[in-house]
Amino acid sequence: SRHQVDLDVRSAAGRVMIVPDQLERIVLNLVVNARDAMHDGGTIHVAVDEVVDRHEDGKIGRFVLIAVSDSGVGIPPAVLTRIFDPFFTTKPRGQGTGLGLAVVQQIASYAGGFVRVETAVDQGSTFRVYLPRVSSR
Repeated sequence: SRHQVDLDVRSAAGRVMIVPDQLERIVLNLVVNARDAMHDGGTIHVAVDEVVDRHEDGKIGRFVLIAVSDSGVGIPPAVLTRIFDPFFTTKPRGQGTGLGLAVVQQIASYAGGFVRVETAVDQGSTFRVYLPRVSSR
C-alpha cells in the first residue's frame, strides 16, 4: 500500500460514552479522508491522548483526543467553511457522498464533544476529535 498508518497512543486515555461502532466510524471516516488527500501516498498519523482543553462553550474539561493527520493537499479557505455540511464533497461525482465529515461531527456532538481542524493548502490537515472523558479506567 502507498499509505501507511502510524498509531501513537500517548496515554491510557480513559473512557468515553460512545457506542463502539460510532467511534470506529469516526476513525475510519477520518483515515479514509486522509488517504484521499494524499494522492501520491504517505503516512497517516493517528494519535490518541488524554487532554485538558477548553470546550466550545469556554468551560475547561478533560477529553480523550483522537487526532488524524495527513501531509496531503490541505483544505482551501473557501472550502473549509463547508466541510461539515451534509452532502458537500470535493470528490468527483460518484466517488464521495459528502457525509463523512458531517457524520464525524454529528457523532462527536452526540457524545458531548466537538471537532477542530487545522489545515494548510499543500501541507496537509489535522482533524482533532475531542470526546469528554467519563472515567480513568
